[in-house]
Amino acid sequence: MKSDPRSHVVQLAEFSGHTLSDSDINLIVEKSSFKNMAAKLNEPDPAWRSERSNFARRGIVGDYKNYISNEQGEYLDQQCKIHLEPLGIYF
Repeated sequence: MKSDPRSHVVQLAEFSGHTLSDSDINLIVEKSSFKNMAAKLNEPDPAWRSERSNFARRGIVGDYKNYISNEQGEYLDQQCKIHLEPLGIYF
């Protein structure tokens, strides 16, 4: 997803039955980028009735290894396989 977000936005739109213009796709890609979302963390949002957290991970593929152990990663992989493969989601 990180290497080609545009194609994933198109796939999601098609899956959900929506047709998007090129400008809509570009806007979604821009607004959903890690850089853009991280910058928004400190902006007030009236929808959140409380203080926003300013925590954001670095957005680097594989960075989870700096936060969880190999055992925890294997457990998560196992749980994803159990719960996602029946839905046709493989990794």
